[in-house]
Amino acid sequence: MACSFCKISREEVLWETGTSIIAAGSQFRHGHLKVVLKRHAEDLTELPPQEYSRFCWDMLECARAVQEVFRPDKLNYALLGNWVDHVHWHIYPRYKSDPDFGQPMVMHWLKDGKRVAAPPVELEEKPLTAEEKTRLKRALEATFGTGEQ
Repeated sequence: MACSFCKISREEVLWETGTSIIAAGSQFRHGHLKVVLKRHAEDLTELPPQEYSRFCWDMLECARAVQEVFRPDKLNYALLGNWVDHVHWHIYPRYKSDPDFGQPMVMHWLKDGKRVAAPPVELEEKPLTAEEKTRLKRALEATFGTGEQ
């Protein structure tokens, strides 16, 4: 089966570095970003030290951009690979207004057409606005420079 991250849609991509593709994730956690390794690898142990360092640095810089644009109260980070066997980070902004703020991140599934969490907490998706995408791109450009996009 083809890897969905190896064929990520160009419309989803906000920025690229030499190592990573940065894309907006589902917006059940408003400001959620995915930092996807450009080449296919299924586990961090497959990355040589320099590539691993760059990939983690890309994630850190993306987190700073999320903080700048969305001003969350906390950030959560996940690198699991349970559903998509392709190394990638999730950066989840957390807000005190979240119904589950202060609780661990949980996986979500669809129930009656809505994404819910365990323990059941209904979350609504709030897509990024064009202005938010522009601000994110500017923050990423300020971080990574204009050489790659």
